[in-house]
Amino acid sequence: MEWKLIDIEQETNHRFLNFFVLHYEISDDHGSRPYSYFMASRHGKEELLVKARQYGRPDGVVLALYRENQGNIEVLLTSQYRPPIGAYLTSFTAGLLDEGETVEEASIREAYEEVGAKVSQVEVLAPASPSSSGLSDELVAMALAKIETMEAPHLEENEDISYTFVPLSALPAILEDKNRIIPLNVRLTLLYLLRRFA
Repeated sequence: MEWKLIDIEQETNHRFLNFFVLHYEISDDHGSRPYSYFMASRHGKEELLVKARQYGRPDGVVLALYRENQGNIEVLLTSQYRPPIGAYLTSFTAGLLDEGETVEEASIREAYEEVGAKVSQVEVLAPASPSSSGLSDELVAMALAKIETMEAPHLEENEDISYTFVPLSALPAILEDKNRIIPLNVRLTLLYLLRRFA
């Protein structure tokens, strides 16, 4: 198949997220036909990935935080209300990158803002990667950082985030808990941390 982008319609104009219709012409052994695809994006029409093809810079970062406590590794898990899900998610700190900010810089800032953590040794585990390619062109990086000290968080007015430290030994039960909603990238990172630190 050959996909040719013909036009992009922007149907909404909101601050953080918009709805677009991608109009394609698909060609194959049976001829050509029009095809429309619906998507959401944090970008403007000219910056959509389908047009700009800027695949290297993530829109946001998800940051796994850990600390050493008496020789044991503890992972920081957040509980945050997510309006699209209508529930609290068990997750990590996360946020959008500011203009010109690196993944490492955003990780340090988000850790401090959301949970009051001052971190070191920021390691990018996964570069800019699609978070839900059937729905959006959002790219997210995954990072890992060690907590050095903790202070009070600096949350925005409508951020509803709490956190707890969990020893590695408790992670399998958390992953099996059917009452917890855990994002896929967080679930896979917890499995990775079990192997890395166990």
